[in-house]
Amino acid sequence: MKNRHSESGFTLAELLIVVAIIAVLVAVSIPIFTRQLEKARESTDIANFRAAKAEAVVAYLSDEFLKVDENTGMIQDVTLWYDAASGKFVDTSKKGSIVAYGKGTSVPGYGTSTPEEFAGYYEIEMPYDEALIACNYSPNEGILELQWRDRSSENLIVAGMPGFVIKLDTLG
Repeated sequence: MKNRHSESGFTLAELLIVVAIIAVLVAVSIPIFTRQLEKARESTDIANFRAAKAEAVVAYLSDEFLKVDENTGMIQDVTLWYDAASGKFVDTSKKGSIVAYGKGTSVPGYGTSTPEEFAGYYEIEMPYDEALIACNYSPNEGILELQWRDRSSENLIVAGMPGFVIKLDTLG
C-alpha cells in the first residue's frame, strides 16, 4: 500500500503563527483607528460651530433675530437653535425637528486635540450626542453668544468658557 501523504499545504504551527501575527496587527491598529475617528468627530463639531457662528452674524445683520415685545415695543432677548442640515437658525418651538449633530467625545478636556488648536470651540466635560448649538441674542447687552447645549434639558455642555461671544458693536 502506498502512503498518500501530501507535502503541499501548511502545518498547524504555521497557521497558528499567521493567526497570531494578524491578531497583533489588529490589536495595534484599533487604537489608531479610534483616535482618527475621534479627530473626525471633533472636526465635524468644530465645522458645525464655525458655520453656526457665520450664520449668526448673517442673521444678525439681516435682522432675523429681531423680536419685538408687542406691549412694550422693546427688543427682546432671543434664543435660537442651529439646524446643521439646513444651515439656518430655528426657534425653540421647532427645536425638536432638528436632528442632533453633536458628535463629541466623553473624554474630559479636548479629546485628542490640543487646547490651542480649538480653543473656544471645543471644551467639553460630558458626551453630547444629543447636543445642538444655541445662539443667544441679547440686544441690551450687545452680544450674540453661541453655546453647545443639551437638546432635552437645554443645559450648557461647553464648560469653562461661555462659548463664543460676538460683540455686536464690531459688526457695524
